[in-house]
Amino acid sequence: MTPLRLAMASDARYLPGAIGTLASARMALPQEIAMEVAFLHDGLSESHQQRLVNALARVRGDTSLRFLKIDGEFPGFPDFFFSSKLTYARLLLPTLLDWDRVIYIDADFLGLRSLEGLYGSETGENGLTAAVETSIRKLSGDPPGVALAEPVDPAADYFNAGLLLLDLEKIRRSRLFERATEILSKFPAACKFWDQSALNYAANGSFTPLDPDWNRQTHRTVFDPVGALDALDRRAVNIHFVTKSKPWLYWSPFPADRMFRILLDLVDPGWCGPEFASRESRTRRKLLFARWLAPFFSFRAVWKKSDSDRRTAKFWRQMSLDLAALRRNHAQCRRVLGHWMKEIQGKLR
Repeated sequence: MTPLRLAMASDARYLPGAIGTLASARMALPQEIAMEVAFLHDGLSESHQQRLVNALARVRGDTSLRFLKIDGEFPGFPDFFFSSKLTYARLLLPTLLDWDRVIYIDADFLGLRSLEGLYGSETGENGLTAAVETSIRKLSGDPPGVALAEPVDPAADYFNAGLLLLDLEKIRRSRLFERATEILSKFPAACKFWDQSALNYAANGSFTPLDPDWNRQTHRTVFDPVGALDALDRRAVNIHFVTKSKPWLYWSPFPADRMFRILLDLVDPGWCGPEFASRESRTRRKLLFARWLAPFFSFRAVWKKSDSDRRTAKFWRQMSLDLAALRRNHAQCRRVLGHWMKEIQGKLR
């Protein structure tokens, strides 16, 4: 049976995310399908590599890891979160790998929907299949701001680069990733969303769109963390934690984040250090006052004429609504988490 091939890039800070992403993807696959992973890194220590190997070995099914160290600093490319540039490593896949096709996945997914159904999908002329970016949707939402060598169509669809089915043969022929690299080198200030911007400019809408449930992005403006409970319980969706508030870095009471941490507790014991515990304690205290924080920051926004306070008030207003929905659906949430715990335990060695 043909193995499913994945690629991922991660540093030590994102290692718990990589473990949770790959362990959940492995759990969602039928056990008889082998999973091969090309793991790109910038100098991950042997102990960190072994930690990843050990975590995945706890999940039933044949999983193999191939560690590929990326040399070079991508000079001139803009810094990503936490000053890491590993987001650009995906652009090297057509030259690094001798595979015909691969699924690239970011290290911040809860993979509940089996990637088996995606792996054999069509990739179109450019060799790229992806889900539309739910916070932007069109290239007009991320205009380059400069005249590129190839003009872009502002009405073209815009994709999220966190989950990509790649036909590497087609991509090599089209030079899609090479053109994206050239755009990053020549116009770094134009690439507001880093390699995602450059890939979209290079593709200019030429990609095969995915059902959004393959890559359900957690943008606060469009994602309902409590409304997703049914889809989570049916394993019908992959959750992509797109903001800086990753579930292994910042504590959250919402179901998908809790599912991610439950999985880490079982496959990577000891992942939760004192820094996370401290953040959890602070967040829990803040949530006790959530209903009062929105009016407080709204008043301060008017008093100080502060856009920052206005955005903070909006955040806490939505947080209050989400927490109220969580309280109303407490029994269902406990049931979903209980089902998840039993499923994990049944798929561990």
